[in-house]
Parts: sequence; C-alpha cells; structure tokens
Amino acid sequence: MHSEPLELTWRVAGKVPAGKIAVAVLIGAAGLFLGDGDPVRLVLALLAATGLVGWAVRDLVVPVRLTAGPDGVGVVTGFAAGTPSPGTGSSRSAWTAGATGASAASCWRSTRATRCT
Repeated sequence: MHSEPLELTWRVAGKVPAGKIAVAVLIGAAGLFLGDGDPVRLVLALLAATGLVGWAVRDLVVPVRLTAGPDGVGVVTGFAAGTPSPGTGSSRSAWTAGATGASAASCWRSTRATRCT
C-alpha cells in the first residue's frame, strides 16, 4: 500500500503575538508614566516596545516557523527568511503516512540528529 508523503508544520500560536503586543504597550506606558520626565527612560522603553512589536509582526506575517517533510526540514530564520535543509534518502520512508508507524516526534528527533545539528 502506497501512501502520500506527510508534511508537518509548526506555527506560532495566535496568543503569542497578542501577548508580545500587550507587553509592549505595558512597557511603553511604564516608560511614559514612570519616567519622571527623563527622556532616556522614555526612549529605552519605546525602543524595547518597538522591538517587541516587530517581533509580534514577524509572528503574524510568517506564522509557520518550521516545516518537515520528505524533502527535508525548513526553518524560518531572521525576520522571514527560510533555510531549507535537503532531505536524505534514509528519512523518506519515515515521513510517509503509515510507513512503519513512526510518530512525528520520533521523526523529528531522527531528522534533527541527522540534518539540523
């Protein structure tokens, strides 16, 4: 029996960017209200908040951070640049649905040991 290749994706949960944005708002408010008129504190708080918002935007624009399939593993690095790792012939049977009954976790461990070190 021949089965279709299995492609797995791991994505950022929707509450993670929402949490980052909420913390950015809190940091910005703290810098504004607790800065005591010191511009350095305000600028540092706004820089930290801007960094968190940028990080949250990345999670919203490219929610899929990791893919694994018969052709290899793809990892998104930086803001949104992908880094594909070509697959090896030995892992192809592990990624077909139902072949040997291997779970995604065991396939990920074997893939990480061979291609993601």
